[in-house]
Amino acid sequence: MWSASAEYDYEDDGYVLKIEDDATFDQGNARLTAGLAKPHLKFGRDGYAATMAFLDESSVARSDCLTAAGSRQIDGRASSLMFRIMRWQSVQLDVEKRKENFDAVIAAVRKVLRISDQVAEAGNSPNLSTLKLILRQWGLANLKDMNEDHPNLLGADEAEKVSVELGQVQLDLKILEEVSKRLAAKTGNKNGTDQLLTAFLMVTAQMLVIVALGLALLSGFLAWVFGTANNDERVEMGWFRYTVGWLVGVGVSFVLLGMCPTEIVSPTVQTWFLNGLIWVGFALPLVGLLYFVRTHFQLPWAQLALLTAIMALPIVVNFHLSATVDLGIAVIAQLHPVVMIASLFAFAWVCWKSVRLIAAFARNNVLSQRRKLLACGILFLFALITVPAGTALAAIMSDELEVQAWISPRV
Repeated sequence: MWSASAEYDYEDDGYVLKIEDDATFDQGNARLTAGLAKPHLKFGRDGYAATMAFLDESSVARSDCLTAAGSRQIDGRASSLMFRIMRWQSVQLDVEKRKENFDAVIAAVRKVLRISDQVAEAGNSPNLSTLKLILRQWGLANLKDMNEDHPNLLGADEAEKVSVELGQVQLDLKILEEVSKRLAAKTGNKNGTDQLLTAFLMVTAQMLVIVALGLALLSGFLAWVFGTANNDERVEMGWFRYTVGWLVGVGVSFVLLGMCPTEIVSPTVQTWFLNGLIWVGFALPLVGLLYFVRTHFQLPWAQLALLTAIMALPIVVNFHLSATVDLGIAVIAQLHPVVMIASLFAFAWVCWKSVRLIAAFARNNVLSQRRKLLACGILFLFALITVPAGTALAAIMSDELEVQAWISPRV
């Protein structure tokens, strides 16, 4: 009701609460007051079991029930609700503090402390124990700060009690944090092994037979259609090649259909690998064209690489002049003076070698002037296509290829 009837913005002096519907906002406050009068705040511990029971009666595939139940985030909703209440009370606290209405400030803090008191261990998820301490730490810290800034807001005994309890709550939070770290370190390998075993069983039990049967049928059909005559010499593959092929097939299936969906291979690695495949697919035709130019015009690799760079230079300058200049300035600015001097000598040496290679190409008597111009024209067209296409591909991959698991568990 607070979200439906009001909103808050952060300005220079702090939060500003803008109430659009006073009746609805007051109704929300009344409901909170009624809730604070209850002895306990319980969200239940059987949410996932109840969800699974519901899914058993639904049309959802049994293999997808666990994913569907986990997507409900039952524990997260309880935490989100209490954090939102604390957030709204924090805003009202800030507003009332600037008005120097300290009674309202103390009342807002005590509401949050009352909620933390209501969260009992029975009937709630164990994860809420940490949240209970967080709420209590927030409330006690605000009471302590308010009393320090404005003495006599709390009695001496209550102020001492707040200080002691705050220290204990902070200690309990540190203990829970350390316990969580140690449990994660202790069970990390076990969980990884379980995931590995699950992935392996899923691949071998569900997919291997289907894939093998399909390949066998396809291979039999191809052998029947394109089989050799009886008088042709047959090549025996041998058991070793069959074994290697089978192991490679199982390994690829295991990685693609097991380790990727379960994110044993992290989404980051999957995205890097996909990027690599795309760039390899982009580069292979280009390398093939360069190889064709080399063999057809009988050019050494060094001359071919230099001619390609020279032909691509005006295209790069046309498309990426500012970016190239900025990159060069940034690199030079970060270089150590000694490294800069060494780089200048290296650049001079490269220029000298380039001049010698160009001179050797110009003096090449094997190629006629016409074939030399033809080679340069082909390389220029090669650069004219490659540079814009590579730029567009990089932009598309940067915008569209987000880090994610690229093979769904539904496979």
